[in-house]
This record gives sequence, structure tokens and C-alpha cells, in this order.
Amino acid sequence: MSGLEIGSFKNPSTLKMILLFFSPPRALTPRHFQRTVFEMLEFSDVIVSAQNQNLLLSVSGKFPSGQVNALYGPNGAGKTTLLHFFQGSLTNTHALEVTGQFSIHAASANSLSPHQRAQRILCLGSAIHAPFDHTLDEYLAIVANSLSVRTEIELDEVLLNADLTNMRHRPVASLSSGEKQRLLLVRALYQKADWVILDETLSQLDPGSLAFAEDVLRKLIDIGAGVLVVTHDVRWVLRNAAKVIVLREGRVIADGAPKSVITKELLSKLYPRARPESLADLTRG
Repeated sequence: MSGLEIGSFKNPSTLKMILLFFSPPRALTPRHFQRTVFEMLEFSDVIVSAQNQNLLLSVSGKFPSGQVNALYGPNGAGKTTLLHFFQGSLTNTHALEVTGQFSIHAASANSLSPHQRAQRILCLGSAIHAPFDHTLDEYLAIVANSLSVRTEIELDEVLLNADLTNMRHRPVASLSSGEKQRLLLVRALYQKADWVILDETLSQLDPGSLAFAEDVLRKLIDIGAGVLVVTHDVRWVLRNAAKVIVLREGRVIADGAPKSVITKELLSKLYPRARPESLADLTRG
């Protein structure tokens, strides 16, 4: 195992995570999970209006943990607005009206503060917000302290698998875009949130970084976390997601297994200017 001594890991949880990391690749589909009851992320009748413009119109749906879920739709469909609703960062003001219900495992999340939601729901984008001179180690320490993270995963082993060990004392600002993406995924394992939402985090990754990202998603699934991927890559959704909700102009227009609901007809509604032969090619995955 690349020079690692199994006997040197005294913590059984650490050994389990190491074995998970070195297990053979497999599809991002439900297998054998540690939890017998999975948490359901549910939202209903979500309406968001800004200055008399409807951003979301009675949006409802649910995502189960223990599998990869996807939120798909063209630019301006309302995906980012829905993620802000999940995070609790949308509040009623004179210019913004927000209504709707949101729950995690049947427990209402509406009363949770943004900090409490951040402990349970980790939303990762494509950028890292850290002071310019903070090192990788300092960034993860701030995350752990601010969110009271208690993790059994040894950071050394996680960084080793992400090929970031020799960079842990470098400023985060000096990392390449691919290295920053891997750091975001390391944070997903390190924080151990109930739900991990990737907002275009997988976009523009090279094949090696994408393979690492998909491996991290498998590990999150194996420890029972919920995973929601927001992406424009319909082929990725068809290959890897167990469930997809499709948004268009602030409304849900499809909800179900990707290979059942993502059809040439659906894509023609989303992208009316696209050539029919191109859309047919996309649905082949």
C-alpha cells in the first residue's frame, strides 16, 4: 500500500477509511451502507421572488442520502437560488420574498441558523474563500474550529490520497485550480457533514482530478452521507446519478431516474436552439 504499514494505524476508523481509499473503483451507485435509515433532504412549495420577478415557483422535491443525486438545468433555471435556500442565506426583505419548507430526515430545518445548517450541509463551489496567506493546514483548521468538526478521519491519510501532503504548508492562494478542487473535496471528507452539495465543483476537471472526485463521492456514500451534485454535464448525470431533478425557469420539469427522465424531448425544451442530432447524442450518455 505505497509504503503504508497497516499495523501502524491504531484507530480502527482510520484503518477503515484507508481501506476504502484503496478499494477498487466502482460505479457511483448504492451498495452496502453503514446506516440502516438514510436521511432525506426534502423541500416543498419553495417560492422566491425578487422585485416582482419569480426565481422559484412552488418548487418541491426530495433527495435520499446513500446515493448520488443531481440537480440539473440550464443557466438561469434557479439552481443556485435553490442552493441558497438550502443554506438558509435567503431572508425576507423589502426586495426579496421567500417562502417554503425544508427538512432533513423529517425534521424541519427552517429554524436552524446559517451556522447550524453549515454544520449539517456542506455546500462547495468552485472557489475557496480563505485569507490570501493562509496555508492549506490553517484553512482546514479554521473549518474544523468554526464548525466544531469532530472527525475520526486522520487528515494525514486524506491529504496523502489527494496528493496534497507536500503542499500543506503552502498558501491556499498559490495552489492551482485543480489542487484547490482537490482541497475542497478533502474538506468534504474532513468535515463529515450529513449532506455534501457540489455546486459545479466537478466542472473543468482533468481526467485524473475527476477520477479522484468520483472516488471521494464513493467514500461519502459509503459512510452514509447525502450527496447532491449541481452540474451542466448531462453525460455525467446519466452515468453516475441515481436521481435527478431538472429545473427550467424556476420550475421542476422532471424528477426521477436520469435514464428515464432525461430524454431528447426534455433536452429540446431546455435547449431549443440546439441541433436535434446533438441532443440525441447527449442522451446516449
